[in-house]
Parts: sequence; C-alpha cells; structure tokens
Amino acid sequence: MRSFAPAPDHTPKQFQPRTLSDYFETIVRAMFNAGFTWQVVEAVWPHFHQALDQFDPKKVAQYEQSDLLRLLGNDKLIQSRSKLEAVISNAKRFMELVDGHNGFAGWLHSHKDFQATHKALIEEFAYIGDYSAYWILFTWEEPVPRWEDWGPAHGYPLPE
Repeated sequence: MRSFAPAPDHTPKQFQPRTLSDYFETIVRAMFNAGFTWQVVEAVWPHFHQALDQFDPKKVAQYEQSDLLRLLGNDKLIQSRSKLEAVISNAKRFMELVDGHNGFAGWLHSHKDFQATHKALIEEFAYIGDYSAYWILFTWEEPVPRWEDWGPAHGYPLPE
C-alpha cells in the first residue's frame, strides 16, 4: 500500500506501476479523491487496502453482492454506495482491458498521445473525470502536458 499524500508544493507523488494492483489502486484512489480532501482519503486508505484484497483487480472483479454488502458494512471505509459499486465494475472493466491488450500497460500505451489516453481513462472507468485522468497519468509518470499549461486551460487554478 502506498501513500498518495502530495509533496509540500502540492505536487502529487509519482511512481512507475509494476503490478496490476499498482495500476488499479491508483484508479480507485482517484475515484475517492474526487469529492474528498486527500487527508480524509489518506486516513482511511489502509482500510481500503485491506477490504479490497490489496487492490488485486482479479479478486475485486469477482466480487458479488455479498462483497458489496461487506464493503458497505465496513464503517472504516468512505460510505459511498455508488463509488463502491463502481470499484467493482471498474475492476471488471480493468481486467477486460488487461485480457484484451496483453496487460494494462499494453492498453495504456495503445493510445497515440496524452489526449487519447486521457479520454480513454474517462470513457472506460466510472468516476474518472478530467482532473482525475490527468492526476492518474501524472502519478504513473506518463507523459502529460505541464500543469501550468493544462490546468488553467481546463478550469483548474494554479496552486498559490
């Protein structure tokens, strides 16, 4: 389990994913970062790690209604039924992309440029929007436009 706490200058931490769980954890983190402060999500992240089988997308893709109810009954998780349902559906879609592209990195790098990859993340995964897709790609050390250019052009102010 990794910490996604940003640096003091608000820059997200970066890493190169090595496993399917690395990729999937980042997607799930982006889903829950939306609408909550990073501090709130960081505080409960160890509980998500445990409850979601260490973010193993193969396991989460097999979750059934009883697993959803288990997650909803866990008061240490952020209780958003729609997001928890989306975690499961996103795991299923994630594994379809893995199977169809010889791994997730194969799918990720099958797009011609940042814009195409950014758009594909938004289209393929629930609760991944404009900012989240940029954050995911930046976090994974993928090529992204400079935040100073991209952020304001998409309505996001620069940090002070």
